[in-house]
Order: sequence, then C-alpha cells, then structure tokens
Amino acid sequence: MVRELLEYRPDWVESLFALPEWMVRWPSQKWPAGLEVVTVSNHELSRLSLLKTPGNMGTLLRLADWFGISTVICSPNCVEVFNPKVIQASMGAFLRVQTLTADFEAVINQVPEITVFGADMEGQNVFQADLPETGVLVIGNEGAGITPAIMEKVTHRVSIPKGAGGGAESLNAAVAAGIIIGVLGNQG
Repeated sequence: MVRELLEYRPDWVESLFALPEWMVRWPSQKWPAGLEVVTVSNHELSRLSLLKTPGNMGTLLRLADWFGISTVICSPNCVEVFNPKVIQASMGAFLRVQTLTADFEAVINQVPEITVFGADMEGQNVFQADLPETGVLVIGNEGAGITPAIMEKVTHRVSIPKGAGGGAESLNAAVAAGIIIGVLGNQG
C-alpha cells in the first residue's frame, strides 16, 4: 500500500516509517523529493499502527477495487473515509475507488429507474434469485441494518442463506457485501 501511495499520490506523503528490509526493496530514487524517511524496528512499527483488525469501510473499498466498482457512496453518518484505519484496511484501494458522501434519497432521486439491492436477512436468496446485473447495493449498519426510510427505496432485498449447521447470528457487513457483489457480478 505504501508503494502505491508513493506512486499514485506522492504529494500526500510527508514522512515514511519503514523496516530496513522494505527500504532495501524500495529504492530511494523512487521516493518523492523532500520525503522524511525513518528506519524503524518491527516493535516500533507495530506501535505506530492504529489497526488491529481491518475496518469494514476499508474492506468495502478493497471489494469495490477488486470488482471494478469505481465509486462508493457513503451516507453522511458513515465513518470518515480518510480515517487511518480505513486507509490501512483499504490496502491502497482508496487511491483507485472514488468515494462520495451523499444523502441516499438524493442519489436515488437522480436516477429513479436504478435497481436498488438491499442486504436483508429476510430477503431473497442471492444464489437462487433471478436479479438484474446492475444497480446500487445498500449495506446497512452492522448493528442496526438498513434504516426503514432507505428500505422503502430498495427494489430487491437479497440475503445470504446460512450453511447447514451454521451457527453465526449474522455476517460482517463487508463480508456480506463481498458475497453479494461476487454473485451479482458473476451472473452473466
């Protein structure tokens, strides 16, 4: 991710903290002029990291990047996309996937004929449903789900059925998004 950041957005980088092995693999002639470079130990690097486990937004950006989705639209109360945890979890996807913050209803009103998929545990089995290939996928808050006002705009509620003997109460929002995007993207 750091190499991609230095390649795509070197003007965003003020300082670089890296392990000696990384410094050897990434020659200094590729660094932007004026970059502060600090060699650190594994222990020092782990103390600098804010991330213990990947955040959903970063994972969603990675999914969008993987599947060629150019834009992710975030609700106004969504996590800040440039939060350090999101940036780190995105593994560079934040550089290639455009993010917009907008009110859902305003977005949908601009394109009223668009298909709106909603991840809903009571929805139609995404593996068996005959669904349109394009549209907008709404992933709700992991605890609260999709708000009733937004659910009214959903044209296709889709769910991921539990496997035989599955015991989990629900899926992580980003995991669910990945499965649904994978199924919808591979229908044709």
